[in-house]
Amino acid sequence: MISADQLPPLRPAHRWTAANKALAGAMATAILTDWQQTRAFRKQGEREGNPLLSSTPSEGHVNTLIGLGLLGALGAGIPMSSKARNLWYGGITGAEAMAVLHNALKGHRVSVRGQFPVGLGRLGR
Repeated sequence: MISADQLPPLRPAHRWTAANKALAGAMATAILTDWQQTRAFRKQGEREGNPLLSSTPSEGHVNTLIGLGLLGALGAGIPMSSKARNLWYGGITGAEAMAVLHNALKGHRVSVRGQFPVGLGRLGR
């Protein structure tokens, strides 16, 4: 039988650069912002535009699919080369930023403890 001491140490396929970490963080932030916007406008009875969620998803459906999507997107980048990881996280960040901006222009915003609105439309709402 082989013991753990006899196995070579596990190393990531590619080292994470500062850009990799920044883009992964930006991607996660954009997804979390979109998630909160989605939860807020669904509570108001408005329709969802993402066909993966359906037009009227429940809060549990939103939480499950977006949470799994976030974990999947982060996890998928782990084995990639640094350059591919930048493209992957950067591309998702761009797509999510467009969704957040679209939601914000429709008047949907997110606040952190009610103090800092994230969004552009109807801030006095």
